[in-house]
Amino acid sequence: MVAFEVVATILVNYCQMWFNEFPLVSQDITSYIEYVVKRFDLDLWNHFNKLGIHNTTYVCPVMETLFAEVLVENDWLVLWDNVLTSKTDFLTLAVAAFYVVNKNLFLSCKSKKEFEFRIHNPVSTSIKILINKTREMAQNLKFKSNFHDFTSLIKGNTYQILIDPMKVNKVLTLESISNSENASVIKKIMEINDTSLEEEPDSINVPDIMNGQGSISDNLVLSPGTPLNFNTCLIKM
Repeated sequence: MVAFEVVATILVNYCQMWFNEFPLVSQDITSYIEYVVKRFDLDLWNHFNKLGIHNTTYVCPVMETLFAEVLVENDWLVLWDNVLTSKTDFLTLAVAAFYVVNKNLFLSCKSKKEFEFRIHNPVSTSIKILINKTREMAQNLKFKSNFHDFTSLIKGNTYQILIDPMKVNKVLTLESISNSENASVIKKIMEINDTSLEEEPDSINVPDIMNGQGSISDNLVLSPGTPLNFNTCLIKM
């Protein structure tokens, strides 16, 4: 129980907005990180756009593993020492800082495929420079941050809600699932629907969609509590 509440406390405080649109990727957080990258390194942002690298492509791999895939063990431990002793925006800003301090590596990528290979392997990073850059970003953005201060878990039998009900319950359109990460989620929902519709007819209603035409608001309905067994841009526990 203690371990569970430690993880829950981290999610509530240091992973703010990450789950706003679950089961879809949170466009709030991916757009915010893209904004930070663009503000601190326009050349890198332009390079990502030139290669067709969407913000989910570079945000999600780092967020999913909490830097475990791109940092060696000792550097990862140092980073988390700083995450847990800093303001609640530190972990999110560290994602943007990671790309900015390693800009030369990513500017050398000639294709999206090469970029994806590099981001799924350890990157030689000066952890001191990464932490200092993250703190610099936090200082420059402190008046533009929407992150709340550290808060304890609610006492009792319930915890804080991680998702934003207004976003989860909104009618989905093609625009809202336009990025590649969300599109893959919709395809997975369709696969689940094909295999489980007969057994659980009320669990999810996803007819043939994704035909590239118009709104899917009449075809896609995600009901609260629907069991979805797949990974989006979330932490892999």
